[in-house]
Amino acid sequence: MRSIMIIDDSEADQFFAKLEIEKFDPAINIVQAYDGLEALETLKKAEVQPDVIFLDINMPRMTGHEFLEAYEKQSRKTSVVIML
Repeated sequence: MRSIMIIDDSEADQFFAKLEIEKFDPAINIVQAYDGLEALETLKKAEVQPDVIFLDINMPRMTGHEFLEAYEKQSRKTSVVIML
């Protein structure tokens, strides 16, 4: 596993998820976004897509469900999405 994206509006949840991933394997690249819109923009710019996306459901601006709808329409969707 090379890269994981965490999409969550809670700074505390972001912190703890990142901490646990780094404990598991410090070599994993962790990409963070605080809502679905930020995540979509980040994914569009990324050269390499994350292997896994941890996705919060309740977020401002764009919920997890709305993110999934938009992500499904992208041609580069290659990640496994796990909803939290």
